[in-house]
Amino acid sequence: MFIDVRSLTYGYPLSTESVLSNISFSIQSGEYVAILGANGSGKSTLIKCLNGLCTPSPGMVRITDDRGAVLDPGNGATLRALRQVVGTVLQRSDDQIVGSVVEEDVAFGPENLGFSPAEVQSRCTRALRWAGLEDSRTRSPQLLSGGEKQRLAIAGVLAMDPPALLFDEATSMIDPSGRRSFLDLLDDLVGQGKTVLTVTHDIEEAYRAPRCLVFSSGCLVFDGTPQELITKPELERWGFRLSDSLRTLRNLSARWGDFSVDSLEPAVMGRAIAHRVKEPLFSPPREVTELDFPVPHPKPGVVECVHLGHRYLRGTEFEAPGIQ
Repeated sequence: MFIDVRSLTYGYPLSTESVLSNISFSIQSGEYVAILGANGSGKSTLIKCLNGLCTPSPGMVRITDDRGAVLDPGNGATLRALRQVVGTVLQRSDDQIVGSVVEEDVAFGPENLGFSPAEVQSRCTRALRWAGLEDSRTRSPQLLSGGEKQRLAIAGVLAMDPPALLFDEATSMIDPSGRRSFLDLLDDLVGQGKTVLTVTHDIEEAYRAPRCLVFSSGCLVFDGTPQELITKPELERWGFRLSDSLRTLRNLSARWGDFSVDSLEPAVMGRAIAHRVKEPLFSPPREVTELDFPVPHPKPGVVECVHLGHRYLRGTEFEAPGIQ
């Protein structure tokens, strides 16, 4: 699976402004790419151009499947073949729910791909198990919560098992535990050789992807690793809110130059900091739920801080050689 985008420009009918302007990039088979940007930056429109819901003008999108066939999302003759190999979860899950009951909705895709009833049943069971909707298989989708509907939409795409998957803000209504499960799912899909593109406005979610594309006002303004992205001084101008974890990481990267981590989880950051400090710490690493010290107070050593269950280092203070 190879995705090639060249000089893509798109403006919605009756609008004089372009939502996307002269966008070019390529994605190799098996890549895991996060697409980031503030609201209105063009992320969702890009996804629609990749799956044929919008036709770029001018510019082109070409998708080469694993058999070497070149598929054009703007060409109706290849559109059906394209949607068999590129699964999409839209930002509004209601837009792609078609079944009158949950199980019927998940079965819609694999049934249209021509699989046997036994295979369809097997795929539905696996997808519903991941989504945590096994006990809701006979319920109407309209009775589900917003988060459950998003999980249902994801399950429908998983049941089709396409080689490439596009997720447009697929966790916007899912609780933190569900988001972690979704990110773990993306890791699993990439491990299976799938090509994964996920749209998000959250840098912490995108940090697990090896590559990030950042959009601002319809333009592609960054293409690189998340570790490179967090060092960019333009982040706030591009519309990102910097969490405490990101600010901590930026400060340490500025101090140490080559300091980086693969995850913004507090435990991972704590271990990376402790590993970087060469001399013994004043106190051993420990995990705390809150930092509540009298003022003035002696600073603790390097800690793995879990702040009220969130992935932040809010209020964490360090005292060790090389750290202020």
